[in-house]
Amino acid sequence: MLSDAARQLGLGASWLINTLNPQTVLLGGTPFAAGADRFLATFAKSVRRHSMVAHTRDLIIDFAQPTADIDGAAQAALDRVVILAP
Repeated sequence: MLSDAARQLGLGASWLINTLNPQTVLLGGTPFAAGADRFLATFAKSVRRHSMVAHTRDLIIDFAQPTADIDGAAQAALDRVVILAP
């Protein structure tokens, strides 16, 4: 069941990859991600199968760190900071 979920998630992610052409795709950031190497491998295989070759040639697919949600929120806040220089 998890292999099928990884394949379907990879298919869905491939649509976004074909549209946005990101450099990195990160999964997880949860305790589930720790040790789920087979899930990641199945997901990555599905992504590469359904995405354009040019978009996956240098694509990095990996698990996010457990602090990804906090890190992402901090980065989003920093992106909105306006620095006024004299």
